[in-house]
Amino acid sequence: MTRVALARSYSLVILDNPHLRALWNWTGRGRRLAVERGKMFVHSNPRLCFHHIEALVNATNMTGLSETDVSSTYNGDKVPCKVTPLEARVTPHLYGTLLVEVATSARLPPDAVYYVNYKKAEKNVSLYEGDGPCSDQGWSTTEVGPGNGTALARRRDLIIVNLEPFTRYAVYVKAYSLAASGKGAQSDVLYAVTRPYHPTEPVGLEWVSRNRSTVALEWRPPRRPNGRVAHYLVSLQLLPDTPRIPPDLNFCRPETREYIDGKMLALAEAEKVSLARRKTPAAKEDVRDEGAKGGPEGGEESCQAPPTPPAAPAGTRA
Repeated sequence: MTRVALARSYSLVILDNPHLRALWNWTGRGRRLAVERGKMFVHSNPRLCFHHIEALVNATNMTGLSETDVSSTYNGDKVPCKVTPLEARVTPHLYGTLLVEVATSARLPPDAVYYVNYKKAEKNVSLYEGDGPCSDQGWSTTEVGPGNGTALARRRDLIIVNLEPFTRYAVYVKAYSLAASGKGAQSDVLYAVTRPYHPTEPVGLEWVSRNRSTVALEWRPPRRPNGRVAHYLVSLQLLPDTPRIPPDLNFCRPETREYIDGKMLALAEAEKVSLARRKTPAAKEDVRDEGAKGGPEGGEESCQAPPTPPAAPAGTRA
């Protein structure tokens, strides 16, 4: 409320209040407002609808006011003051979407524009809570195009996309007439929860083996469950034993090569490799013999075997 002396004839001035929506509640107050001298000046209040100003004029019993004193054009010109109820429904659609169905109002002209406003809401919200010059209510707005519905069905549909799964949203619909800025329609605030989706992976996976036959697993829930996590699926895959080669193993001994060949064959059988083998068992024996001989023709570096122990059977070659 602003009080300034524009002229000696004005004793009550309401001027240039961008977010003023209502005045006092005149019903049941038990007292009255009296302006003994002067008139009122009410201008440039874009969200103050004219019927609130008329209630103020009637409460003061003030007469003889003109358009210059109280403007019916520049008060309430930024909001739909003559609002009619608008029927709308919101339901979950596909993943991350909501379907909004709006029944077009017969009281609005055909050129009326419909807007869907939505935001996340864990609890019920008010349209005007925190409304101020520096407030951010967080409402996102999407226009419902005229091609989204049919004139015969008198309904317009809109799918809100890019929403978070399994999240509660508040939605309401507003309609404005391009021909008359004072006419509009608005629905109640509706609520809907988007459909759940696949959760992200669990985090902090740790394991410990307390004995040779058990493994204990621990993890934390996923950062984005995207719904209610009812159970976890644990997959176990048995991996074949990979042979470990001692660092001091002598590859020039035939029994060492036989040991390595046996391990490789067992590994291939465990993995059930279906690829065609490039070497036959006979070829493996040939390669082993060539490797034992060494030399550049065998394709390997020559190695010198340690001296044969005296107890070794005769005919054993290094």
